[in-house]
Amino acid sequence: MTVALRRVRMTGSTLVTLTLAGLFSSVVSAITGTSWPLLLLAYSPGGITEMTLLALALGYDAAFVATHHVIRISCLVLVIPLLYKFSKSEDTKKKSEDELKTK
Repeated sequence: MTVALRRVRMTGSTLVTLTLAGLFSSVVSAITGTSWPLLLLAYSPGGITEMTLLALALGYDAAFVATHHVIRISCLVLVIPLLYKFSKSEDTKKKSEDELKTK
């Protein structure tokens, strides 16, 4: 994979996660009445330290942002291995089916 293609894929995934963070922030803000910028900081992809410091600099609740980042990262750590296992089992099934078809 070329460097240019990697950059495009990274940019695309960043835009997708930022868009999802923005949409989720809007929905939760409408439901709970919590400030949208605070929720955007809490749900945005990025490091805990950076987002918490940004929240402090902007005068938002840093503990709220840090807590949401800890929960987000914990969920990712728990879910990613399951998704990987599922995708591997699907790949294995597909390969087995393809091998049977060719025989």
